[in-house]
Amino acid sequence: MDMTRWIDTGMDAPDGHAWRRPAPDDCPDCDCCTAALCEGGRKSVFGCAFLLSQADKADKAIWDRVSKCPCSSAEKSGTMAHALAEHRAEQEKV
Repeated sequence: MDMTRWIDTGMDAPDGHAWRRPAPDDCPDCDCCTAALCEGGRKSVFGCAFLLSQADKADKAIWDRVSKCPCSSAEKSGTMAHALAEHRAEQEKV
């Protein structure tokens, strides 16, 4: 974890200092998600976007960017979305 990046939590302590938490690691394979979000997105048929917080889902700019994440797409081998697409293709052959 990159400990030089911090996120302001919006809470101030009684002694005046601001509470902050370490920023999550960026995904090494895309520029739209965190590593944890992409890890979850690869395991979900719905992809990264459906794992966003309600506040982030409501933000159109975030939703538009993350919903196109290549890490959890049906075209990327090893994702649940890809496995589902392959399964559907097999079912259509039958």
